[in-house]
Amino acid sequence: MKFAAASCFLGLISTVLAQTPLAINTPTTPVYQCEDLLITWQGGVEPYSLVYLIGGSTSIPGHEFFATGLTGYSYDWTVSVDYYTPIALVVQDNTGTRAETATFTVERPNSGAC
Repeated sequence: MKFAAASCFLGLISTVLAQTPLAINTPTTPVYQCEDLLITWQGGVEPYSLVYLIGGSTSIPGHEFFATGLTGYSYDWTVSVDYYTPIALVVQDNTGTRAETATFTVERPNSGAC
């Protein structure tokens, strides 16, 4: 009985230690208003939520989480932020852990359609 409890405890510890830390990838190409952006991240515990921060530090009331209940490690977002706005993206996992991109600026759309 004691052996089974110890094995279970050690298995739980190894599972927790094996989790990859949560990280989100900063876009490496220009981000355009009204165009799709593939947001990717790794690690953490499902489900995930995404939020954008204006200037990388101010959340936007009513628009904090633009995607919730996500599984997997990517989300295709149609950028709904005005051009010339500096933002950062934040992913939050099921444990409340957060990871943030570097701040980047949303560019004027190429297509002109918004």
